[in-house]
Amino acid sequence: TFALHPIYINVESVGVLPDKSAYDKVKEELNSFETVDYETVMRVKMSILKEIFARDGKQTFATHQYQDFFNANEHWLKPYAAFSYFRDKKGTCETAQWGEASKYSEGLIEKVCNPEYEEYSKIAFYFFVQYHLDKQLRAAATYCHSLGIALKGDIPIGMDLNSVDVWQHPELFDAKGSAGAPPDDFTRFGQNWGFPIYNWNEMEKEDYGWWKARFRKMSDYFDAYRIDHLRGFFRIFRIPKDYVW
Repeated sequence: TFALHPIYINVESVGVLPDKSAYDKVKEELNSFETVDYETVMRVKMSILKEIFARDGKQTFATHQYQDFFNANEHWLKPYAAFSYFRDKKGTCETAQWGEASKYSEGLIEKVCNPEYEEYSKIAFYFFVQYHLDKQLRAAATYCHSLGIALKGDIPIGMDLNSVDVWQHPELFDAKGSAGAPPDDFTRFGQNWGFPIYNWNEMEKEDYGWWKARFRKMSDYFDAYRIDHLRGFFRIFRIPKDYVW
């Protein structure tokens, strides 16, 4: 919900590239394709980012700009980095397969996000990437505003079951049900979209804090936003988890 996807990062703006000639070659090849090779783009960008982080990470973390970003986003940044770390370490985003890390706890987050933790650099890498993504999107928004252009962001109503949000706040989601659509003109079998239903009663108890935080984060970059779809706030088709289409 809160993190930006690394595939959109401009690695050339993050720092001096470790091997510019090799990068230019693969960039030219990837840009020649008719469609995007997402897996290769991600693999190339993440590899380069890890090299830049190993070289520049400590310097970046010492800046006031980074520290301001971290302090303003710590509430989601630490859980996100920890989620990404365990996903990489366990080789799956299915939290049920993470053993002792399957259940989220503040103690677990503080343990792995402590600079003294033995694999802290793997956590800090995601802090570094999110800082640069935030910096780049803010710069793009500022440029658009200088041209008199407003930006509208899109907020999907559903959350992936295997997401940091569901891992961190399981009480806010009904993981036993799946959102979908009843049989209609598009398909006589109906649709199972595969994401959990919101537990609105629990959300009300905490004054809808998760949603408010979500909107506040979107306002960092966008002048307006569209909810896809708004009706999901008051009406959604729930399918028992064990049903298939």
